[in-house]
Amino acid sequence: MVVFKEAFPLARSQNKGGPRSLDATGIQLDNAYLALADLKRVRMSKASLRKANLSSANLSSANLRG
Repeated sequence: MVVFKEAFPLARSQNKGGPRSLDATGIQLDNAYLALADLKRVRMSKASLRKANLSSANLSSANLRG
């Protein structure tokens, strides 16, 4: 979970393949500590986030539907 929290902003900054290449659809992040995570523009439809801590996470333009 720490890997996702730290790797996503780096992947987004180096992304040249468009938003679909940053797709985390169906990711399992139950009980994840994602407080203060920079997840803007993340695509996580059908993600499992049960009991995940998203306090003050940046979810601007994020797609969490489905």
